[in-house]
Amino acid sequence: MIEVALASHGQIRQSADISSLGAPKQGQGEQAVEQQQKESTNVQADFGKRLLEQDRVTLSDESSAQLQQLQQRDQEVKSHEQAHITAGGSHVVGGASFSYQKGPDGQQYAVGGEVQISTGAVPGDPAATLEKASTVMRSALAPSNPSAQDMAVAASAAQTIATARLELAQQQSATTEQVGEGRLRSQQSALATEYALHGQGLAAERNRTETAINQFV
Repeated sequence: MIEVALASHGQIRQSADISSLGAPKQGQGEQAVEQQQKESTNVQADFGKRLLEQDRVTLSDESSAQLQQLQQRDQEVKSHEQAHITAGGSHVVGGASFSYQKGPDGQQYAVGGEVQISTGAVPGDPAATLEKASTVMRSALAPSNPSAQDMAVAASAAQTIATARLELAQQQSATTEQVGEGRLRSQQSALATEYALHGQGLAAERNRTETAINQFV
């Protein structure tokens, strides 16, 4: 049990019963008076000791409760930030940073923390941006009890995901159009070649026919 000495208590109060114990009885000699004074002092000291022990027990219980709360909070905070780090992967910038509170045992306990994570889009690459923003969202929502800041980061990542998907769809549509135009040009070129060859064939056939007629004439 953790014990902490306090300086908030005042002097020990003495009751009438205790003070009466120090009063000498009539007819006793000097030695009897001295003996009674010693007994009175011992009784007062013993009473004071009991009061101090009672205060220490009460304080010890309060300190134990506070220590237990700090230990639990320390574990929650560190688990929370570790969840961010694990889910965030390479997008996490550095490690976690914590704010601490000194416990009744003199040790430092984490009561708050944060993790920095990169949330910017990947220029010119909506597919990479989509993947990154998805990781950021998973990291923000990884702890069992996301904070308000975590939810804000997740909302921002969701917006980035929507924008990246739109850009990716537009990019894919443009690519499809380019492929279609390329195919059309290829088909037109093939058709033109076919017509040219067909024309050349007709011309050759016409020449052969004319040659045959001339031979008969």
